[in-house]
Amino acid sequence: MQAFVDRGGESQRVGQALLEQSGQMFGTQSETGSRFVERVLTAVTTLRQQERDVLDYLTEACAAATSGGTFPSLLPLPPPVNAVA
Repeated sequence: MQAFVDRGGESQRVGQALLEQSGQMFGTQSETGSRFVERVLTAVTTLRQQERDVLDYLTEACAAATSGGTFPSLLPLPPPVNAVA
């Protein structure tokens, strides 16, 4: 599943860069490890594009995994109700 809106092929370029980076920097030893790195880097990239705090998101995700709760979404957050357009 693509985690962010494609802006003129941006997601493909970012994804390709992440794949290249994961192999060079992280030196995973298995396909499972490579998939994990890809997913974490995709989440980090998506959250940064949305100007969201990565550590807050990962903390919520880990808490949900250990407690059986609902995982936080990577979809963009709706604007605040009091926002002036």
